[in-house]
Amino acid sequence: MRFNYQPPVSKVLAYGVIKPRKQPGPKHWPDYVGELGLTAEHVPELIRLALDRECQKVPTQWVEVYGQVHGWRALAQLKAIEAAEPLLTLLGDESDDWVTDEIPYVFGMMGAAVIPALASYLSKSSKQAWGRMTTVSCLRAIAEANPADQGDCVAAMVAQLNDARRNAPEINGLLIAELVELKAVDAAGAIEEAYATDNVDELMAGTWASIQVDLGLKARSDFEEADFQPKIPPELAEIQRLGRMGAEMSDDVADAPTSLSDALMVPPELQIEPGTGFGSNGFSGNGFGGKKKKKKKKK
Repeated sequence: MRFNYQPPVSKVLAYGVIKPRKQPGPKHWPDYVGELGLTAEHVPELIRLALDRECQKVPTQWVEVYGQVHGWRALAQLKAIEAAEPLLTLLGDESDDWVTDEIPYVFGMMGAAVIPALASYLSKSSKQAWGRMTTVSCLRAIAEANPADQGDCVAAMVAQLNDARRNAPEINGLLIAELVELKAVDAAGAIEEAYATDNVDELMAGTWASIQVDLGLKARSDFEEADFQPKIPPELAEIQRLGRMGAEMSDDVADAPTSLSDALMVPPELQIEPGTGFGSNGFSGNGFGGKKKKKKKKK
């Protein structure tokens, strides 16, 4: 397989192997711009590289398998705003951890100019929930990398949260979780209204009581402990119900080895802690949206 790129973009394509666990964020990325002499004139070809899915088809021992990742990192360092719309086409693929982990950093480095593109993508119900959730993490990344732009990022999140009744529960849950991470106290009213719709993934966001405590609006002592217990999403409740049925049908449940049914009956000590970033679809990112999930090998 041949890749048709000209220097210095061809050098970006073949830059080398990436070890994700040793390079968790932009400060650990190579200086592509300085080392390779990249400029604005190389942006169109870098965009083509960042979108080039042929990189995923080469043998894993080829350095070109990391070409897309090097491409979007270089675009981030160039602050190539024109790459925002093309890069959004990468969102929505749940199997590609690289996109979920790194695209928030990329948009964070691009700054406020890409907020409208992110807000537009987030507002489109036709887009996959996974991709829309990644845009929420991108907005948080911009706010953290550029504190002066936090107000605009929060406004974009709140605008979508105002449509909580029509959003997927996990989208509402992530919006709330990220607003809390940003300590967006002014968003409390919109958050309360979202909870009133009974359409929030509380395993991702926590309960309204926990939100009020996290935002410093109330003390934990103002509530009963039961107020901090999240509602179980219907699909997970059904899985647990089927698990209990399976256990009841067993002739010797106590002495039986661990089975799928047993595993589905999640004991209290192993239940997901509210607000850790795992919704009903298991969404998580590299520092965005809660705890980081286990890294898959790049294919």
